[in-house]
Amino acid sequence: MERDAEGLLLTGHRPGRYDLWIDLPGFAPLTLPDQPLDNLEEDLGLLALSRGSSLRVRLLLRGGLLPPELIVSAQAETTPRYQRSLRMAAQEEALLPGLGAGRFRVTVWNRFTGQRLTSSLLAVDGIHDATLDVNLR
Repeated sequence: MERDAEGLLLTGHRPGRYDLWIDLPGFAPLTLPDQPLDNLEEDLGLLALSRGSSLRVRLLLRGGLLPPELIVSAQAETTPRYQRSLRMAAQEEALLPGLGAGRFRVTVWNRFTGQRLTSSLLAVDGIHDATLDVNLR
């Protein structure tokens, strides 16, 4: 795949029909099933990307306790499988964007100890945001 002034150019493929997966940072993945790519310069037109759902991660801390550095991962349970992750560095709240509709296994680890603090299933609709409270009290 190459980038030019007008967008992205897919090259080096054999003519045929393909399921296309477009996954750009900050957006929910876009799937275009059974697309004909018969020419070397097939124009898919202007594609609308969605921000998708975001997961707001909030740390519930004891008074005076500084937030630890955490890794938050959301792994899609449906196909196509994909993952979004973020590092929370001394933050009490962070936003993990780019989740399409579906179920996700959300896991939170302590970045330094590797200790898993929580793991749960979360369903999002790809439009509205969700919140995960992580109790560290």
